[in-house]
Amino acid sequence: MKRALLTLAIAACAPPALAVSRYDASAYTCQAVQAIVQQEGQAVFRYPSLRTGFGLYELLVPPNTACGNYQTLKTMTIPTKDTRRCRVTVCQWGNDRRP
Repeated sequence: MKRALLTLAIAACAPPALAVSRYDASAYTCQAVQAIVQQEGQAVFRYPSLRTGFGLYELLVPPNTACGNYQTLKTMTIPTKDTRRCRVTVCQWGNDRRP
């Protein structure tokens, strides 16, 4: 009984999970995409591949972000409402190796 009450008390005090916002890049201008990422710290953007047209997803981060272990900050481009090549930054696994 004490264990159940303790578990409930801990669960009630736990902070809410931090959710990452998701957006469709084709609905925003390049400047708006960059502003969203800067304001929120990170955001997932969906966009079509320029080669195949298939939907892709990327977790974008601000240019001054410190990436995690084994990750590096890389610049890439995604298509947006106003341009086919909007420059954004992502944290990618170094040498395509995941721990």
